[in-house]
Amino acid sequence: MLIAIVASAIIAMFFIAGKESALDYWYINLPILMVIALFVAALDIFYALHYRMISLLEREDWPALIEYLEQKIGLKGRYSRTQVQLLINTYLVLSDTDSVINLENKLSKEKPELIEESALTFGSARILNRNITGAVRFFSERCASGEAKTPAKKKTWEHEWIQWFYGFSLLLDRQFPQAEEQFNIVLKDSHDPLVLGLAAFFMVDVLATAIPEHSSTLRLDAAAARNHIKKAVPTVSNWNKLLAKYQKYIHVVILTRYVHETASWIYG
Repeated sequence: MLIAIVASAIIAMFFIAGKESALDYWYINLPILMVIALFVAALDIFYALHYRMISLLEREDWPALIEYLEQKIGLKGRYSRTQVQLLINTYLVLSDTDSVINLENKLSKEKPELIEESALTFGSARILNRNITGAVRFFSERCASGEAKTPAKKKTWEHEWIQWFYGFSLLLDRQFPQAEEQFNIVLKDSHDPLVLGLAAFFMVDVLATAIPEHSSTLRLDAAAARNHIKKAVPTVSNWNKLLAKYQKYIHVVILTRYVHETASWIYG
């Protein structure tokens, strides 16, 4: 298709501008055309290699997609972060948290670094599976070991979410003083408005009641965080736009209800 377009353009230039002008034009622009051709060729090759996976995604045929990815990852041993993450997300779409844990057990023996690459999703699966004790332990290990456990290329915001999920897991486990301590760390160290907002919201919504002797301090700290967020994200419309950018992350999608409740608290 690209070759046909280029050929048509060359012929048109010959008729419109003459032979010499046309040749000069294509000589000058040849490097750009080559780059475009290579880019289109790379897209075509990618589509050809992943046609089956892309078609299943387009059809939203989740069981067939799982079968395809399990075969590719399990039988052929072709591990990649993208395919592992897609398989985990597909499991969670079907609420199959047991398969997520089984995959994690397999990866721990064959490709443990991919567990760290998808730590937020593996940890979230424990919460969805109501394995709160397991979630506390999972996120605690990654918070306690800090950078030693965090791959160099892991983005800062991912670690901020891990810090928050540790606090949330403690909250679900009714370890309220420990949850308060962890959420205070989040307020101190995090910059992501959603992370800060969720931490502040649960400090007011849950911890202020669960630890009445700390209620005043919790409310003051949460109010300070709310004011900080409103400076960075002035309106609920801005908040929703920020949330939309996170919709590709399953660990945020499962928190959608709480994110909206947090918005109501911040902007209400």
